[in-house]
Amino acid sequence: MLIIIFGHKAFETWFGRSDIPYGGFVLALTWGLVHWFTKGNLLIGLSVALSSIIYGVVYLLLNRDLKWTYFTLVIMFVL
Repeated sequence: MLIIIFGHKAFETWFGRSDIPYGGFVLALTWGLVHWFTKGNLLIGLSVALSSIIYGVVYLLLNRDLKWTYFTLVIMFVL
């Protein structure tokens, strides 16, 4: 969640747009690439990257409320 929050804040500051899930893209690059290289499967890396972008979208849809975002992301990750 911290990667989503700080990634979004950094890119929002640099580019001035708050409606793009920058944090999800940063998380997708980190998690997706790590899963691709460690598992050796591109499909796993892409699926993790897609779920990371969805996590970033959820962060924006919940209006950056940390409590509800944390709760929702934990439920999404576990299920």
